[in-house]
Amino acid sequence: MTNVIDFPGVTRLPLDPEKVLEAAQDELETVLVIGYTKGRGEFWFASSEPSGPECLWLLETAKRVLMQVASELEEGE
Repeated sequence: MTNVIDFPGVTRLPLDPEKVLEAAQDELETVLVIGYTKGRGEFWFASSEPSGPECLWLLETAKRVLMQVASELEEGE
C-alpha cells in the first residue's frame, strides 16, 4: 500500500495524460483535447464543442492563461 498524493500545483515536469484526463473528467462541461498520438506522433484534436469560434475562443483563453502562469513562474525565480 502506498500513500502517494498527486501534486495539485503547477509543475515543469511532464504528467501522465491518463491522470490529466482523469482529473478533468468530473470537473468540465466543455473540453478540447489536443496532443500527439502514441507511436506515430501525429497531431490529434477533439472537442465536445461543435462551434469553431467557441473552440478558438477556448484556445485563445488557454494561451492567455498559460502566458500569465509562465510569467508569474519566471517572476518567482
